Amino acid sequence: MQTRTFPLILILLLFASGARAEFMLDLSGTYLTEKTNSTDVKDDSTKYSYNVGGYLKFAKKWWAGWSYLGVNMSGTSNATGSSVPTSFQSSDTGPALKYFFGKSEVFSLTAVFNVLAKASYKNVVSDSTEAWMGTSYLVSFGIMPEIKSGFHMGVALNYYSAAYTKKTVDGTETSEANTKSWLFPTLSLSKSW
Repeated sequence: MQTRTFPLILILLLFASGARAEFMLDLSGTYLTEKTNSTDVKDDSTKYSYNVGGYLKFAKKWWAGWSYLGVNMSGTSNATGSSVPTSFQSSDTGPALKYFFGKSEVFSLTAVFNVLAKASYKNVVSDSTEAWMGTSYLVSFGIMPEIKSGFHMGVALNYYSAAYTKKTVDGTETSEANTKSWLFPTLSLSKSW
C-alpha cells in the first residue's frame, strides 16, 4: 500500500498542475560533531541529515511534492569506564509542501509528513540493534535569497519529530512506542525550472 502512494500522488500533481508545470529540486543538509574531553568523561558524537525533495508548483507561491530524509546520529561514550558505541539512523519519505513569501520570496516554510520512517537503533543496554518503523514530520523555516533566476541558496532551521510504533529485534516484531526529535540548522539549495 505504502509503495503505491508516491506514484499516485505524483500522477495527481502532474495532471493538476497542467502541461506548463514548474519543477523544483530542493536539497538541504547538516553535519555536526561534538567532543567532550574531561578527566572523567570522553564523549564523541556525530550528527548529520540530508533532505532531497522534488516539487511541482500548483499556485503562485505554493509547491507540492515528495521528500526523502535521512538522519544519522552516532558516537561513543566512556563515562562508565568503557567505550560504549551509540547509533541511530532513520530513512523517511513522504509528501511535502513548500511556501515562499516576503520581498522577492526570500523566506520559505516547508512541511513534510513522512508516511514511512524506518530507523535502526543500537540499544546499549541490551547490546542489540533494533529496527523501528513508524511516521515522522519535518517543519522548516528558511532564509533563501535568489542567487540566479530560479536558484535559491541559504540556511534553514528545522524541527524533526518521529514516532515509531513497531520494533523488530532478531526477527521478532513487537508493538512498542519510541520517539526521536531534533532541532537543527541546515544549508539549503533549491533550483526551479
